[in-house]
Parts: sequence; structure tokens; C-alpha cells
Amino acid sequence: MISVSNNTYDVDFYSPDLTLEKLEELIGYKGIGCPPIQGKAMFEAGKNGFGNGWIVELGTFQGAGTSYFAAGSKCMNREKVLTIDYALGDSRSFDYRAFWESSITHISECARMWLMLGLSDWIVSTRGILTADAAKLFSIPVRALFIDAGHTYPEVIDDINLWGSKVISGGIIIFDNYDSPEVKQAIDELIVPSSDWLKLDDSHYRTVTVVRR
Repeated sequence: MISVSNNTYDVDFYSPDLTLEKLEELIGYKGIGCPPIQGKAMFEAGKNGFGNGWIVELGTFQGAGTSYFAAGSKCMNREKVLTIDYALGDSRSFDYRAFWESSITHISECARMWLMLGLSDWIVSTRGILTADAAKLFSIPVRALFIDAGHTYPEVIDDINLWGSKVISGGIIIFDNYDSPEVKQAIDELIVPSSDWLKLDDSHYRTVTVVRR
């Protein structure tokens, strides 16, 4: 039984009832985090994405995107989701020490939400590590990669180079914040001209762009 009331979760265990529509209702959209149209893309990638390999999310934030990925993949008994965030660590573009209390709140809320949704067993969460360092630790095939960590040009370039190489043939990368000048610059310079990547139609995703290997 899955229900939501007064912005609280009432989920005793994972259920096939956890459809995309129900997930949208449970998570909600408050103007930040994961818009429903983006959540739908992540849910479908988790559920029906091509090939075999992990789903990797760079930039956990409030964990909504992670939930969409995991719910889609779990309902088909597919691969788990690895989500990486340098909250509580260091960043070249953000002082997370000044963001410490908010980060703690995000971590506890993420864990609570995943538990209530019955998705905790489908999510591997790594905190306090730069995505570039994590790339050296995880030698895994990736069928779906979501890049939404650092938003400076050098950080996006690093994430594309270090994690994009792990994406299997036929796999996808979903980029958030394509409307951010430095993010767009990195994608337009490294991905768009490359014969290794096919830019898919992103007209319905606004700030999101999707490419297939």
C-alpha cells in the first residue's frame, strides 16, 4: 500500500504499485530538484534503457532523481543505482563546509525517502568524494549516466572524460543544467561534435539534454 498525505510518506515496502505517476505524487516537485519531465526520462532509462550495466548519478542533491532511476530499474529487477555526491567533501566550485547543516539534512532526508519508497536496497550512495576520484575507484560498465555534479566548465569536462568512457555502446548520458553557460560549453565542445555520441531530441526537456553512445 502506497499513499501520501501531509507531505509524509506511508510506504511499508516496495510494491509494483510504485508506478511513475505514484512516484511523482510521493516525491512531489517544489521548484527545485527533479522536475516531473526529467523524472520520467530517468524512470524510463532505469526501466527500459538499452544494455547491461550500472546506472550512475553524479550529483545526488535531494535524491529525487536517484529514486526515479531506482524505481524504474527495480520494477524490472535490473541493475542498481550508484549515486555520488561530494557534499561534506571539497569542491572546486562550492564551499560545502558552509553548506554542512543543509547537507546533513539532505543526506538524512534522502535515506528516509529511499527507505520509505522501498528503494534503499537498489541504491548505493557515496558521499564526501569528488566524482573524479570516484571514477578511479569504480571500474564498472554503465548503461545510463546522469551528470549533475560540478557546474563549472573544468568539472563537466572531467565528468564527461572520466565517466563517459565507462558508458557502454548504446548507453546514454543525461545532462542536467544545459542552460548553464559553462555546462553547455563543455557539452557543445566535447559531445556535440563527437562521432562517438548522438545527441537525441531534447526539445521537451528544457534544461536537460540526452546523448546516446
